[in-house]
Amino acid sequence: MLHLVPLVVALGANQAFAAYFVYGHLALLRQRFDPILSSGEVSSHVHSIVGASAFTSDMTFASAQTSSCTTAYVQDDKSGYWAPQLFYKFTNGTYVPIQTSGASTYWYVILAAGKNLSVVPDDFRMLAGNITRNTYNASNAADLAPSWECWGDDYGYQFSVIPPIDCLNLRPQASLLDLPPNSSSHPPTIHFPHCWNGVDAYLDNNAHVSYPIGDPENGPCPSDYPYVIPHLFMENYYAPSGFIGDEYEWYPGCFVLANGDDYGLSLHADWLNGWPSGMLVDAYEQCGEALQGDASVCSVLSASISSDAAGSCEAEGQVVAEAIGINDPLTLLPGNNNQYNSSSSAATGYPKVSQSGYVETAQIIDISDTTGGQCTASVCSPVTAGSGSGNGTTSSSNTTVASSSISAASASASSSSASPSSASASAPMTSVSSGSASSTLSASSASGSAMTSGGAVLAAVPPSGSASSPASAASASASDDGEYVCTKRMRRRMTFD
Repeated sequence: MLHLVPLVVALGANQAFAAYFVYGHLALLRQRFDPILSSGEVSSHVHSIVGASAFTSDMTFASAQTSSCTTAYVQDDKSGYWAPQLFYKFTNGTYVPIQTSGASTYWYVILAAGKNLSVVPDDFRMLAGNITRNTYNASNAADLAPSWECWGDDYGYQFSVIPPIDCLNLRPQASLLDLPPNSSSHPPTIHFPHCWNGVDAYLDNNAHVSYPIGDPENGPCPSDYPYVIPHLFMENYYAPSGFIGDEYEWYPGCFVLANGDDYGLSLHADWLNGWPSGMLVDAYEQCGEALQGDASVCSVLSASISSDAAGSCEAEGQVVAEAIGINDPLTLLPGNNNQYNSSSSAATGYPKVSQSGYVETAQIIDISDTTGGQCTASVCSPVTAGSGSGNGTTSSSNTTVASSSISAASASASSSSASPSSASASAPMTSVSSGSASSTLSASSASGSAMTSGGAVLAAVPPSGSASSPASAASASASDDGEYVCTKRMRRRMTFD
């Protein structure tokens, strides 16, 4: 346990301060790794991983610094970022991971007048969301932190869980920046906590950090977590029909998180710090409110900017020797992960049930030219060495089903369709040049707020017509077994740097 005197930097001593920068990441790995909760071991479920190339099951701040590159636009950011992989389930019951165009990471600061920003220890780690969550409480900041968005060219619907409608583009998301800094309303998003106890780099159960009171964006920090740290939040991008192709068919329950959750309350994410000591706070201190999205305007960050290095970065650490469905669909999700509904009020599918006789047999192996398993330009190759052990169940292995397969060739060919910037999904994303480099991703955001009644989550009625031409407003009705939250949102286009 680290005990440190926190370094605080005064920003905006006499006025409120707001600044941010953001950049997109191409995929690095899709593996059962979680160096925070399962250090040195095969983790419980598959994660979609971006960040430093030396990502391993036991990654630390020190090992991250040995990376030759990172998927981050700012190459000095050798952090690791990960979230559960999203799978598509065919109607015959088999699963494939949706290969996305990657993720985007936002670094955002809102400081009230007189507040200070704290520098975290080098080996700082934290989680967002809660994999065990099974309820929704609109007055709880932690429950407001994760959300999902279903969007296209001229519409956007936000949900507290996996959308119950067909989505041209699907985003486990964060959309804070469409709101003014002092807005009293907000969309629920996948924010990381930004209130810290000022002492520990990490504590079990994420107890070293806290969400603000009531509002994950702008609420006051609890008295026992008085130190404000830079506010991280992430977005992942999926274009399901663009990736799956002609075999795609939307139906309720077809999108499943890697831990088996087909409802989405368990959405979560992880961050392991890899920034050089104090550099992140230095950027805000030296560049101030000039940071309004574009990292290249700040000399602290621009010195290491390289979109070429970020776009070509490949993993150089480890993979798990198992099939995860990249070549052919799986009959079972990797790990002990039967499909389930994460809502405790669900009529069926709750709680999660373990696979009978499950014994973990997957092994961690080093990446090599023959191993496979890493991602390049968001096209992920299957593990080709020692992957026969499947997911380790004694009753049934992680076998593939050829009758409803997506071949490696078709997966690769459709990777461009999976990208929000090129998908036939009618939501083209703008790329812009920033300094000497140009972004590879961009996003759209808009305001809205969750509709609730007495803390109960409402069930959204899908808009009339197709998902690509929704009604002008989403209606909702109370339900004790559906629990969907839906909000019609006007979209605002933003660029990623």
